[in-house]
Amino acid sequence: MTLSMPHISRLMAPILLQFVFGMNHIIMLILGALSAQYILPADYVGLSTLPPGIMLLTAFMVTPLARQIILRYGNRLAFFTGIFSNVVGGALFAYALLTMNFMLLIIASVGFGVHQAFAGYLRFIAADDTNCCKKVNAIAMTVGGGTLAALIAPLFILLTRDLTLPQLYLGTFLCLTALNIVACLIPLLALKDKSAEDMQAEAVKTTRWGSFFAKKQFLPASLSGLAANGTMHFLMIITPMAMIGCGMTELDASWAMQTHILAMLIPSFIAGGLIGKIGEKLALILGFAMMSLSCLFYYVGTFDGTLLYFQCATTLLGLGWGICYITSGKLLLCCYCPCDRTGVQSANEMVINGGSAFLVLFSGVIYSIGGIEAVIITPILLMGCALFAVLLKVPAEQGQEKLAELISIEKA
Repeated sequence: MTLSMPHISRLMAPILLQFVFGMNHIIMLILGALSAQYILPADYVGLSTLPPGIMLLTAFMVTPLARQIILRYGNRLAFFTGIFSNVVGGALFAYALLTMNFMLLIIASVGFGVHQAFAGYLRFIAADDTNCCKKVNAIAMTVGGGTLAALIAPLFILLTRDLTLPQLYLGTFLCLTALNIVACLIPLLALKDKSAEDMQAEAVKTTRWGSFFAKKQFLPASLSGLAANGTMHFLMIITPMAMIGCGMTELDASWAMQTHILAMLIPSFIAGGLIGKIGEKLALILGFAMMSLSCLFYYVGTFDGTLLYFQCATTLLGLGWGICYITSGKLLLCCYCPCDRTGVQSANEMVINGGSAFLVLFSGVIYSIGGIEAVIITPILLMGCALFAVLLKVPAEQGQEKLAELISIEKA
């Protein structure tokens, strides 16, 4: 079921905010580890994945606080806070590159992590502002809001990385900080708050987190999101370093990342109809199969040293991520009643950000010690666990039945 123009207009603010998040997140994924590698001595290259890892760890830790700010103060102030943290983080990151200070680089990554904690709620805010029968399309369109960021971010890096030579990447983070300053206006001018009565009622009625983890549908939904997001971050943090290690250039790594990011967003246009036709189980099997196949291409590429293998790997990884991530969001919609929405969403983001942070923090160490074999085996095991939970606990028609129930509740 497609969205009408009034629905799309209401989604413009979440889509624009998703674009801002996409720009910051993509640039940190591409340049976070490379910037640390640029600063660190050769003997400490295993620590180069700490900045993106700290970003994800911060998102994990701040997620409960972000939930409370959204509940108590509304969406406008919450997302302004998130984007303003990018301003601080980008400025500190630029100063760290200027002074070649690795510890300040770590501190700056905290600012980007704070923003990610808030941005994790964007797709659910879009879904809450849409009719029940169109919630999956709203989630898909909001996730697809990063399409423009995927097109612009690699070019943005190429145009700005050498602006302030000999300090590499300094110009990129200065320009990113300027973009974030302008973006602070988006939540203040375009985002809508719920009424004070609705926010107070939701804050009072929200259930304790322990009950969410006990729900039958929550485990497969959150594990699917973790497997998709964790695998994507784990492999894409390693990819630029692996490609440069194979003798390729930073330009090659940037274009490989761009094909990956574009592939991530293609499913946003088809996932709603695909899930409706084949169901959540088959959609997740398809997505995880694509991501597993990407691991095979990635493995071959590191030995062959050919750009084509890396591009095939990143493309399949992006397609699989898009299908699995949107499907996990659909499963999560079936886990809660309206009064529990923010609590369930927060618990889900805690699982996804916490697991992803753990994988990214240790990705450099895993790559340095275990080599490419360990890098490939780790995400395959994670995806296997998530798929087992889905096959075990998700009935074939669970999503459709639950959404039909939600539609009847909303109409009543």
